[in-house]
Amino acid sequence: TKKTLFYLYSIYIGLTLAEMLFLLIGGMPLFDSLVISIGTAGTGGFSVLNSSLASYSVFCKYVVAIFMFLFGINFYIYFLIIMKDIKNIFKSEELKVYVFLFVAAVGFIFINTYNMFANSKDAFLEAFFHVSSIMTSTGYSIGDINIYGTTSRLLFLALMLISACAGSTCGGFKLSRIIIIFKTIKRDLQRIVFPSRIKTITFEGKKLDDDVIHNTCTFMYLYFIILFVIIFLLGFNGFDFSKTVNAAFTTFGNVGLCFDISHFGDFNIFSKLVMSFGMLLGRLEIFPLIVLFNKNYK
Repeated sequence: TKKTLFYLYSIYIGLTLAEMLFLLIGGMPLFDSLVISIGTAGTGGFSVLNSSLASYSVFCKYVVAIFMFLFGINFYIYFLIIMKDIKNIFKSEELKVYVFLFVAAVGFIFINTYNMFANSKDAFLEAFFHVSSIMTSTGYSIGDINIYGTTSRLLFLALMLISACAGSTCGGFKLSRIIIIFKTIKRDLQRIVFPSRIKTITFEGKKLDDDVIHNTCTFMYLYFIILFVIIFLLGFNGFDFSKTVNAAFTTFGNVGLCFDISHFGDFNIFSKLVMSFGMLLGRLEIFPLIVLFNKNYK
């Protein structure tokens, strides 16, 4: 409806202007604050400087990190805030998982890397910022992410694919689907142990139809099949396994921030076309593109 669209655009524009205001307060130039705020809102990650956000103040880095996190929240939550429906906000399963996963990831990265920095404040800022950037598929950076070890990298790669909430501006698999997948696994395991038990799957307080569960599982299968195909096709470029996998994860997850790759100019034309198609699939999602090119769909 027009009213719903009005609220959605108001939330989007309001958050963007709020971030821009805070960045201006932090001493960031007007043009920079405009570009970076728009890049945060659309989780595009475009910056004015080649160093991304590394050259800006600590205050501005925290502002961007916080707003990246905020733009990763389902916009329906903000609608509930406007409607003053606080009760249902705290009932949101996806929001709870999002906050928990974010806090857990920041804590893990901080503990795993704090000895790499001059002090704990720098270590926490790096962890907080890069988790927010990667988990929301924004792609901003404030330092060299290649310093991270294997376990931290694996966590970041997982966050690239999972991403944030449905109904946000982020790319990736979306947390709502992850929750449904895990609930489906739990139900099927319970059926094996207790065959006579009837267990329904609910999400956000509503019972899910079998079609919804089936479509979610199908999406997951297609998602990882396409990811494997992208990795396989990028392999013909001749780069090592790590660089190939990282390129596939960051482009299909629509992140842009990548381990072992400072830019994608070294890839050949074929690989760039593959990654471009992967970015479209990752952002627009698989089913809408199938419908778009289906001549029988009306």
